[in-house]
Amino acid sequence: MDNLCFYSYSYNHDKACKMSTKTWKRLLKDKLYSITVRTAIPAPKKYYNIAICEENLPLVDIPFLFEHAAYIVSPFAPNPNFETLFHPLKEKFIDGIISTPEFNCLAAYVFEHRIDRTPCTKEDIIEAYKQLLSEFYDTTHEADDSEVDAKGE
Repeated sequence: MDNLCFYSYSYNHDKACKMSTKTWKRLLKDKLYSITVRTAIPAPKKYYNIAICEENLPLVDIPFLFEHAAYIVSPFAPNPNFETLFHPLKEKFIDGIISTPEFNCLAAYVFEHRIDRTPCTKEDIIEAYKQLLSEFYDTTHEADDSEVDAKGE
């Protein structure tokens, strides 16, 4: 998790965290999942509809705690066999996560405690998490910059 640099973040919990694309991808790849506890990461604007403030965070691990920041609670429940969640097909991977009772409880919790008060449904929350999971899947399947550099590409 070296070289993560937030160039801006909000002190008001009605605003999302601003970060570079590279930082966002590193957060997704390195901090969205833990085998021992559910995590939460700073929420960028594109996921503000599923962001909650730190006062409403359930018992989760927060790798970066910014007072009054918006956070996304990870869709992943702790699982020591995390690799078993991965399916070669992205759609089956996403469906495997969102079909769990733990995810259903998370979606309901986020729906009730989210910062963004614009009208939405629980299905909108689930769709946002599907988008997040899709981005997580793509990010974990792309070559790391250091791997590309090592290959000389």
